[in-house]
Amino acid sequence: MDLLEKECLKCDKNFQQGDIWNYYYLSDKVPAQGWKIHISSQIKDAVNIFKIVYKLSQLNNCSFKVVKNLEELKKINSLGK
Repeated sequence: MDLLEKECLKCDKNFQQGDIWNYYYLSDKVPAQGWKIHISSQIKDAVNIFKIVYKLSQLNNCSFKVVKNLEELKKINSLGK
């Protein structure tokens, strides 16, 4: 288990784990349409960025997904290279 996985588990026990993504549903309602924000990260910054995004999402009742571990992030970041 890497640092990102550990941080994901510390933040909230009520999330769904997928093959690549962890899904955090911080609101009872997910709108049918609206804005979607994409935040990317280098491996070295991933844990700190997750902590920031989680706090902001929690304050604003905003659901989000995050890659489940650093190995998957490495794969995603290397696509198309």
